[in-house]
Amino acid sequence: MTPLRRGTPEDAGLCAARLANVRDLCARWVREGHTPTLGVCVARRGVVVLHDAFGNLGPGPNSPPLTPDALFPVASVTKPVTATLIMQLVEDGLLGLNRPAREYLPELSGDGTDEILVHHLLTHTTAYPWHTDPPMVEHAQRKIAAGFVPPPCPVDQHPIVHQWLSLFWDAPRLAPVGQLMVYSDHNYDLLAEIVRRIAGRPFATVARERVFEPLGMKDSYLVVPESEAPRVVQRAPGLPLADPQGPFFPGAGSREFQETPWGGMGLFSTPFDMTVFGQMVLNGGR
Repeated sequence: MTPLRRGTPEDAGLCAARLANVRDLCARWVREGHTPTLGVCVARRGVVVLHDAFGNLGPGPNSPPLTPDALFPVASVTKPVTATLIMQLVEDGLLGLNRPAREYLPELSGDGTDEILVHHLLTHTTAYPWHTDPPMVEHAQRKIAAGFVPPPCPVDQHPIVHQWLSLFWDAPRLAPVGQLMVYSDHNYDLLAEIVRRIAGRPFATVARERVFEPLGMKDSYLVVPESEAPRVVQRAPGLPLADPQGPFFPGAGSREFQETPWGGMGLFSTPFDMTVFGQMVLNGGR
């Protein structure tokens, strides 16, 4: 196993001058406005050779400088964490990749949903659309107009996630199962619900117990505590994920989003913690 440690470029077999050029480029890209902020962590062979921050925490004129421990909404990098939890349950003998998803989520309905296996959710081959695509939006609008009311929310489920799942148990699909790869957060929100049900605890709690704490990822949250909210990077309006995308997806910097443990895009973390996670993958799971 290769543990992470601080070191010099030479320790990692890297050219110090080239690494210095990387740092200068990051600073210049922010200074020239190509990107408003950058958090960077570079490691090779387990040696961390660059860990720095560039720009400001937010877009306002009085925003403080970005620090290396600022919390970024890492969006779809959440999915590898959710997949890790799923594979841990497979290793525990509690979940089967080739079992129908309806064995764990009996509310799934619609033509062909009995053919969806767990591995189809992992590989985006269910053919569920992206959450803001017209089929999903129109489906939600029709149900809400017809007076849709979700069932009572389980005590260990977040109410917004519960409302989303309840609205889309019968979500439309674009093709038969296994015939089309469509990247969709909905697949991973369903996987997170499988984790919650099998573990019998909130999804965010399971992630902390089984991934973040064992790896020492102390700055990773699926539910950002209010005390840590001032560390969250804020994006200017118009930038990706800055603005609301319908009632379920407010801006990434909002407290509502920080408190909603989405399995597809709900993680907040730091460059260093993500480096730890990546090193775990390189170490074969250790």
